[in-house]
Amino acid sequence: SGNDEGFKSGVALIASLAKVPILPVYIEKRKNFLARQVVVIGEPFYISDYCDKKMPSVQDLEMVTEKLYEKYEECRQWTLKQN
Repeated sequence: SGNDEGFKSGVALIASLAKVPILPVYIEKRKNFLARQVVVIGEPFYISDYCDKKMPSVQDLEMVTEKLYEKYEECRQWTLKQN
């Protein structure tokens, strides 16, 4: 998988059990203390958008975690286009 940011599937499990959406967020590292902080918030999504099981399997959770990483990358790419 392309997940090189240390994303774990626990967030997918918690969101699934709580039936709440996942909100992808990217926070750009500041170049210095006085620099403006850039935060990009992506579109929320539900586990049920990708898995309709009541209790998702480990593979389902890993797949949703990969989707979260993709959405995080979309947010990160947005910041690169702005610079």
